[in-house]
Amino acid sequence: MRRSLTLSIAAALLVAWAPGLVYAQASPYVPTDGPDYRDLDALVMSGLVTEIITGQRPHSRMAFARFVWEARGRLEASSEARPKARFTEALERLERRFSAEIEGLCSPGVEACNAPVPYAAMRQAALDVTRAGSPPRAIPTGLQEGDQIDGVINPLLQNNQGRILADGWTAGGEGILDFAVGPRLAVQLRPRVWITEGAGGGGEPDVTLLQGYARTTFGKMSLEVGRIQAPHGPSRGNGPVVSANARGMDMIRLTHDRPARLPWVFRGLGPFRFTAFVADMGRDRDTPGSKLIVFEGAVRPWSNLELGGTILNHQGGDGAPEATWRERLSDILLLESRRFLPFSGVPPISDKALSLDARLTLPGSGVELYTEVMTTDDHNLFNSVRDGLWNNAAWIAGFRVMGLGDEGRVEYWMEWGHSGVRAFTHHQFSSGLTLDGRVIGSAMGPLAARMSGGLEWTGSRSHLALAAHWERYSGDHWINGHEAGFIRSADNPDEIRLRTTLDWTRHPDITGLRTTVRLGYEHVTRFDFTDKNRSNFMVQVRAEYLW
Repeated sequence: MRRSLTLSIAAALLVAWAPGLVYAQASPYVPTDGPDYRDLDALVMSGLVTEIITGQRPHSRMAFARFVWEARGRLEASSEARPKARFTEALERLERRFSAEIEGLCSPGVEACNAPVPYAAMRQAALDVTRAGSPPRAIPTGLQEGDQIDGVINPLLQNNQGRILADGWTAGGEGILDFAVGPRLAVQLRPRVWITEGAGGGGEPDVTLLQGYARTTFGKMSLEVGRIQAPHGPSRGNGPVVSANARGMDMIRLTHDRPARLPWVFRGLGPFRFTAFVADMGRDRDTPGSKLIVFEGAVRPWSNLELGGTILNHQGGDGAPEATWRERLSDILLLESRRFLPFSGVPPISDKALSLDARLTLPGSGVELYTEVMTTDDHNLFNSVRDGLWNNAAWIAGFRVMGLGDEGRVEYWMEWGHSGVRAFTHHQFSSGLTLDGRVIGSAMGPLAARMSGGLEWTGSRSHLALAAHWERYSGDHWINGHEAGFIRSADNPDEIRLRTTLDWTRHPDITGLRTTVRLGYEHVTRFDFTDKNRSNFMVQVRAEYLW
């Protein structure tokens, strides 16, 4: 199995580094929290865009231009009835939004023929004010009394790309600046400044980079350095591997700027996208300076089916087990792994995770089905299925129905999630898969389950979204019986959260003011696993000017 995975990675790298035959123009990414992705999803769901890998985001501005060109071509060539208003409006909005990049395309799927003119552009400036009554709580691992990972849970105020929102008042401002420095280099900066006044008193102003990176393209590939927000998987921000919960990681990243085709008989697998990155996990953890090495790959063997997989390797850092470069490289490529043997005194040098995901769209009915599973204990997968695929795993599964109503403006969705005992922490990396106090995967952390659902309406200039969530966080304690698997040692009461949110957005046609109001309420039973119940709330108003 390891040799097969290694050969697959090697083949992907070979295709990835193959020289491009067309001119490649670098362009900045479109932020994943913007409405452009809702319109892109509508084009995918309607069957107008198929040359895409949806589970790996973000997409660049030039990639959006190619998607829009493909959609327009398919629409004009189709003999079927014109799509509902929701889908035609999505296409027209994206055509106007990315008109400069579309004009630079020579033909479908081909980059600009001529070198673009360097530019500096202010894409967005935003102000937001939030009032909340929602305290965070620590994340216990359930492995022993008092054991925690370096993160907190606060569902109303998290899953927002790492933005800090206080239990009290928060006022913030941010902007997006794009630069094209010659034909092969693009830069994006997204600074944010904020000030809080929480339950414990006022805070000092703070500033950070939500995103800040430089990227260059060659052929179909892109090489990037900096802080990048790159969620993975088909879920709506709750993927178990990399989600929108934490801030972007500081990384070196190699990825396809647009999907490629594998050579020879493998061309029938359809569009293919490969991504590899090395990210720094920060200093505020038990093993400061540890690194995350990730390989992602996905194919679209059928226009309506997408299959993906991820290999994650967490190793190194201050105080981590020593290893040679050969041992580390062999461990990353799954050629040879220093396995943990109980009582041997030889610790493993890494924590690994493997994920698989699938997404099926049925454009005729507007239905999308998806699932993803991540396991952090693959060596027990076949001799201890319950531990490998449940106790050491995180799952999501869901569906979405889009295009309901005469104009196709209504959609609804439902999603189920599960996080096992050791889904986000393993071996000596006791801080877990966290970044600055946030889980980089599912925001629930370990020992949790949820059901979520929502109803959305999209008008020509407005978007309304209502969502409801039921979440159960386990207070049980477990011990690792090794060959016997995990054994429950204490059955304690659970924390239950019932939450609802309402979002309303009014956006301009192209440029101008976009306003968003978000309301949230949450009832928590046995908050922090005590006998106390509480109610949480949040109100946020956000105003953005788009250029």
